[in-house]
Amino acid sequence: MSEGMTALLGYVISWLPMVLILWIYVYFGMKLVRVQRTSAAALETIARKLGDIDARLARREERSGEGARE
Repeated sequence: MSEGMTALLGYVISWLPMVLILWIYVYFGMKLVRVQRTSAAALETIARKLGDIDARLARREERSGEGARE
């Protein structure tokens, strides 16, 4: 092998672990972002459902309070 090819091979071998580690960090970072988005969507859905339940209970209390006053 020529000196140029040896030098190029040396650069590839020395940078390959760094590139691999960087790729792994990016991969798991993207997985984490996806999990956080899913969790946020689930929390928003739960909050919306709790708000609906609260509104229904408030209407029910208003109706039962009006009937008791009459």
